[in-house]
Amino acid sequence: MDIDTASDFKAYIIGDREYFRWRDSESGEIIKKDFALSQSLLDYLDLDFVGELHGLFRQAGEHVGEPEYFAPIADQHIYFELLRHDPKAAGIGLPEEITPTENVVAYYPENGWLLQEQVKELLQKNLRVDDQRGWTIQQRLADYAITQVQPFRFEPIQTYFERLDENNFAEVLYPRTVCDLVNFFLRELIRREITFKTCRCCGRYFPSYVHGNAEYCERLFQDDKTCKEIGAVSMFRARLEEYPAMQMYQRAYKTRFARIKAKRMTKEQFVVWGEQARVYRDKVLAGEMKLEDFEQWLQEN
Repeated sequence: MDIDTASDFKAYIIGDREYFRWRDSESGEIIKKDFALSQSLLDYLDLDFVGELHGLFRQAGEHVGEPEYFAPIADQHIYFELLRHDPKAAGIGLPEEITPTENVVAYYPENGWLLQEQVKELLQKNLRVDDQRGWTIQQRLADYAITQVQPFRFEPIQTYFERLDENNFAEVLYPRTVCDLVNFFLRELIRREITFKTCRCCGRYFPSYVHGNAEYCERLFQDDKTCKEIGAVSMFRARLEEYPAMQMYQRAYKTRFARIKAKRMTKEQFVVWGEQARVYRDKVLAGEMKLEDFEQWLQEN
């Protein structure tokens, strides 16, 4: 297939996974990476174009034609792997007077930030799972297109249908710019009407279809713990503070567990006690037992 692109870098979607494939310029090896659908776009929204990334682009803009300067940029995000093959792919939405390849690269952070903000706004106004207007996603987007001052522009992109392997035939994008990749994956999210939630821990978006009723995403947040893990602890502590029966049960549980270590209580006795304690605790929470009666039972047992 004769495709007018500077590299064989391509992206496609199969099921709920997104794939990126390219040929390494030095070894000739085919490299393939895949992510959960929407992950690459959401990761793009988290990029800090003001910090380290800004400096990397400025430096690369002074050394176009030297791949080693683009490797650190490619390491920041899968979309930027395209720039390692074709630095001109950074050229999106630049002023007409800026034409040198060096400037296209060096000025990308400013334009990347603008693209990032427009996508964030589109998700915020149209793809949130908790939208209160009662509109379909199509109705939301139709309203967004005419009411937004500077809406995200879905530029034309050219895709192909290809046989990828013995089991798959799919629509394939050979991106010419980073913006092509953003367009490609954002369109698919809209086509599938995928909605998003905001994580109560880190404040970033995550797809609602993946985690059901979850309020926390599974990104690492701090101390090698995910938002989901931290959220579970926070919710447990909140329940302890809200319900005295939970506090009583937790204190009694720790006391009995310590007795096992001190060999003042067997594991079998602990299991029996725990089963009964949880029954009474849940009855108190359901309003079927008085808190005072539960407290007295814990003291006597």
